Amino acid sequence: TLGTYGINQQVTHKISVSELVKEYLAEDSSLKSAKTLKRYGDQFRGFEKFLAKYFPDTYKDITRIKAHHVSECRDKLVKGFLPEQKAWAPRTVNRTLEMIGGLLNFAVEKSYLKSNPAKGTRHIPVPEKGVPEFYSKDELVKIWENADSYWLPFFKFLYYTGMRKGEAINLIWVNAHTE
Repeated sequence: TLGTYGINQQVTHKISVSELVKEYLAEDSSLKSAKTLKRYGDQFRGFEKFLAKYFPDTYKDITRIKAHHVSECRDKLVKGFLPEQKAWAPRTVNRTLEMIGGLLNFAVEKSYLKSNPAKGTRHIPVPEKGVPEFYSKDELVKIWENADSYWLPFFKFLYYTGMRKGEAINLIWVNAHTE
């Protein structure tokens, strides 16, 4: 009866988490910068290490991933589960959960999974940041007066442009509009 009356043989693809991550990142590589892909890889590595350590059979076969694996991973990342790994910030863990959800959606699209086991995983509550405090004019005068003359132009550049330190350090001329 196979192939008749809508009955088809179920073909299962046994793929490991690391193979899925590689395939997912390779498909996204033309749409994302190398720096973004590295960050994605680093965040997926937390999920991979968690599964490899606590659920090695699941790590080797993504069809075994269940919702509780994703929830337990979330809880372990917040605490830091490896000696060389410190606890992750709640925002980072939540971003990782979203990425895991995207990874498992990709597995569904590729027919590796029937449904996404990460769907509905609760995020960690993160308190909202308040309005940032700014320096008063008097405080700025003190900073300008006491800053090393070598760094003063850089500090003023950050202040007047609103750039973060990393943005200013990585700024290149082709991205600077001088009009």
